[in-house]
Amino acid sequence: MLLALVAILGVGVAAGGWWWEQRAPVAVAAQTSPQLDVRQASYVTLDKIVVMLKTDQSLRTANTYMSLDLVLRTDKLHEKAAKAELPMLKGVAVRTLSQVAMEQAKAMSIDEWTELLTADLVAAYASHPDLRPFDKVMVSRLIIE
Repeated sequence: MLLALVAILGVGVAAGGWWWEQRAPVAVAAQTSPQLDVRQASYVTLDKIVVMLKTDQSLRTANTYMSLDLVLRTDKLHEKAAKAELPMLKGVAVRTLSQVAMEQAKAMSIDEWTELLTADLVAAYASHPDLRPFDKVMVSRLIIE
């Protein structure tokens, strides 16, 4: 009985090790960028992203809005795919930006906005990083009123 239990435990450990080895390449692939030819760079714009920033209700101030334009770097081969993905990418950007408080938004630099949006836009392709049609996100316009 004890020998059977040890054998079952050994098979379980071996199966777990095999599963972990099969899973490891997926984790590495999720962190890599798509294979885009930067020598044939093309830029796709994601214009007119407008969100209302979160404010403290006790201040009773007027609503504060933010308008943002993004530029996605792609290549000629992936340009059509990037344009087809713009509605989904805009939804991700709006979801990200609508969580930012007014005070935090006014204190952030362009680089911080770029990092925040890049992280969420890349995360949208985490399960299929090879399908991501861009390799760089840039903020081209930012207005907070």
